[in-house]
Amino acid sequence: MQQFITCGQVAKIMEFANTQMFTKRRADLIENHGFPHPVPFIKRPMKFRRDDVENWLKFAGQTGADGRVAFNGRQSAEVIMFNKAAKG
Repeated sequence: MQQFITCGQVAKIMEFANTQMFTKRRADLIENHGFPHPVPFIKRPMKFRRDDVENWLKFAGQTGADGRVAFNGRQSAEVIMFNKAAKG
């Protein structure tokens, strides 16, 4: 059976400081980093497939409490530039 998780649960799994930090980064993660889209048939609260999020973390990257994405040691030029921009 498919398990769905809320933005708050995603934020916790991804080690964001809080739900709002994940919510602010969600569109960028989806558009630029291949993060899974929320399920289209549940609008409120927004939910994601747990296995999609866990697979993304395993194969693509993980996000720390500071909101920066680290891609399992694969530091492409794009990732390096993204991390520099995130530092401000």
